[in-house]
Amino acid sequence: MNPLWSTVSNAAVLKAFSRERYMRTTGKYVAAQMRKDGFVPAILQGKDANGNNENRLLMTPYMELEKRMDKRGLSMEATLHKLELEDGTTELVLPRTVQVGTVSQKITSLTFMRYDPEKGAKVYMPIDYTDQEVCAGIKRGGFLNEVTSMLCVKVTGEVIPHALEVSVRNLDVGERMWFSDLTLPENVELRQRIPLYQDDIMLCNITGKRSLIRAVALEKKEAAKQN
Repeated sequence: MNPLWSTVSNAAVLKAFSRERYMRTTGKYVAAQMRKDGFVPAILQGKDANGNNENRLLMTPYMELEKRMDKRGLSMEATLHKLELEDGTTELVLPRTVQVGTVSQKITSLTFMRYDPEKGAKVYMPIDYTDQEVCAGIKRGGFLNEVTSMLCVKVTGEVIPHALEVSVRNLDVGERMWFSDLTLPENVELRQRIPLYQDDIMLCNITGKRSLIRAVALEKKEAAKQN
């Protein structure tokens, strides 16, 4: 199995607990108390197995979440998890809207969305730009400019990618890569809004010093004349 994919069968397990042990279940005071006790306030949303839209107020151990965030980073929101509830039930979920403190950089709250493999879900999926060590433009002295780091997509099925792999192996100085250049997996659909004044979404380009860009452009022009 590709390490950049997660499956229902190997979904990471996270424990979750009810907030009922506190006198109040919502508000800044109780949220601060949860964090002091080593938990992160969480909400479970989406339709349950019976088709009911049930929201549950939960909390999850901070250290477990921190380990997952350290391992997955931006791809955490596109990674399947099994939420183990204290009543013995489990929920297949995708983490959504992971809130991080601006100063502490610690997870302060998050939302879990129930995931139905047949219906799928929209996620913000990070882009993994691969083959940079053999990229033609970078070898010339250029550098990769990542214009787009994440895309909004819809995923379905029991196997979903943590990230979209984009190879820049053949990208030269002055060249760009667009979304239309990609071949997406069958179970991934673009849901990113494209601005009205654009026909496509730029993903990245190889840039560098002006002298390098001019030299490469001249080289390509001469090569075109010979052909």
